[in-house]
Formats: sequence, structure tokens, C-alpha cells
Amino acid sequence: MARHVCPNCGATVTGDEQFCPTCGAYMGYEEDQGYEDDYERFELGSPPPPPSYREPVVCPSCGAQNAPTNRHCEECGARLSQGPLPAAPRPAVQATAGVRAVIAIGGLLLGVIVIALLFQLFSGGDEATATSVVASETTSTTLQIVEPDVLDPLDVECTPEGLGSFICENLISGSDALYQVDWADLEERGESVTIRIEFRSAVAINRINWRNISNDDTRFRRNFRARSLTISSDDSLADAQIELQNIPGTQQIDFSSLSTHQVTITINTAWPAEVVDGQVFRELAIDEIEVIGRPATTGTTGTTAPDDTTDTTGTTDTTVAEETTTTGEG
Repeated sequence: MARHVCPNCGATVTGDEQFCPTCGAYMGYEEDQGYEDDYERFELGSPPPPPSYREPVVCPSCGAQNAPTNRHCEECGARLSQGPLPAAPRPAVQATAGVRAVIAIGGLLLGVIVIALLFQLFSGGDEATATSVVASETTSTTLQIVEPDVLDPLDVECTPEGLGSFICENLISGSDALYQVDWADLEERGESVTIRIEFRSAVAINRINWRNISNDDTRFRRNFRARSLTISSDDSLADAQIELQNIPGTQQIDFSSLSTHQVTITINTAWPAEVVDGQVFRELAIDEIEVIGRPATTGTTGTTAPDDTTDTTGTTDTTVAEETTTTGEG
């Protein structure tokens, strides 16, 4: 068997080998050896360079050496690289348990509303709406408020009844006639004057106008004038204690009631009569008593209470005062 020498490395190659087993060079390319050029000629390049060498990474915590590719120390687990760690993606929607509960309740309420609207739509919503409108109009009519005015009493009773023509009825007659009693005699016996004003139906009282003699100062001073009063009504929880001023004309008494058929006024004390021009009277004189209010409204809409404000007790109202004529003594 023929032997050949490799032209590349000089190794001995048997005749049937087409490549050098030592360096891999092609053996049949040389013309003087008689081989045909049946194969593609090639040459080996330079061997690839060895992989780059990287020094081991020393752990800053324990000093152990670690592979360059390590992120954490193999000994103590400390982080070897200070670069940013990969972060998990932030969730698209952050919802706490409370938020989820609110969303669930809102969805439930929305569903209930939609079902109610559909039910009303298919069960005659127009009739219900018309009924509601009629009820609203009726309620509005029932709640109309009547402005307070002078109430018209059905009757008045006084104890004592009065002297001569100066009777109890004069208190509500609207005339210039006076109501008078012998106060000096009552005071000696320790008695008082009671006035009871009755109404045909229940009334709501806003205030009481108390009128003394106004057009004759001499007569006003010579007579006794009411001073301390006790006022009560059917629905009053406690009696009202009133102190009148010692002035002529009309004073507004702050007294209110929601629903009553009568009001009772008791005169406990009086301003003393004065000697004027050498003369003084024993009588207590009252010109008029006006009860201001409105009919009491009761029923399904409730009770209508007085809504106007009254002046301070004892304030003189000169616009309400009426002229009175002098008729005899007192």
C-alpha cells in the first residue's frame, strides 16, 4: 500500500486516505500524486480564540468568591450586583375589599332600579303618576295657611260680672264701653277677677291685645289698672304669668296656643288708683280684650301652629288704641 506525506503537517498517510488524519488536510489535490481533483479544496482557518476570562466576583458581605454570572452569594445569599432588580408588572386595576364591596352594591342597586322602572312601565305607570299628582294638589290645598287676625269669640264670662252698665260683655263688644269691678272691695276680701273667653270652634292663638283707657289720662290714673295676670287654655301645659305695664292704650301679651276652645285670664294684682284733682275711684277699668289667631287646623296634615312673632309684653301699640268717651264716674 502506497504511503504519502501530508503536505500540511508532514504526517505519513496511507494511500487510500483522502484527508490527513492528523491535521485534516486534503491529500488528493497535488497533481504529481495523480489524484483527480474531485473534491472542493479547502483550508483550515486559525483556531477560534479561547473564551474571555472573567475574574470571580467577591461577595461584599462575607468575602466569598462567586462565579461572575451569580446575582447572589452562594455562601450568605447577599446581593452581589447593585443594578436594579426586575420588578413585577403593576396590576391594571388596584381594588381593595371595600372598593369591591361598593362596586358590588352599586351594581345590585342599579339592577333593582332597572327592574322597578320596567315593572312600572309595564304595569300602568301613567295611572300611578296621575294619582300622585292629584294627591300632591290635594295636600297643597289642605296646607294653606290663614293669616292671624282678631278672633270672634262666642261668649265671655267674668267673675264678678261688672258694675251697672260696665258689664263683662263690653270686653269683646268692640265698642267704647268699659268693663269695671269694685277692685278695692275685692282686694280687701283677697279675691281676684276671672275672665273666660270662649270660641265656637278650636282656635290657634298667637297673642292677646290688652287695652286700657287711652283717651283720658285723668280717668286712666284715677281707676285701678290690671297688673299681674295668669293666662291658660285647653292645651296649655302650664299657666302663663304676665306682668302688664302701667300705661294707657294697648299692650300685646305674648301667649300662644295650638288648639283651644277657650282662654282664661285671671287678674291677680292691680296698679293702685291715683288721686287726681282731689278725686280717686275704687274701680278697676278695662277697655277691650282682643284674641289674635286663626282657626285651628287638624286632621291628616297635622296641626297648624301660630307662626308670627309677637312684641314684648307690655309694649304700647298706639295704632290699635281707640278713643273712648267719658261716661260718668270711673
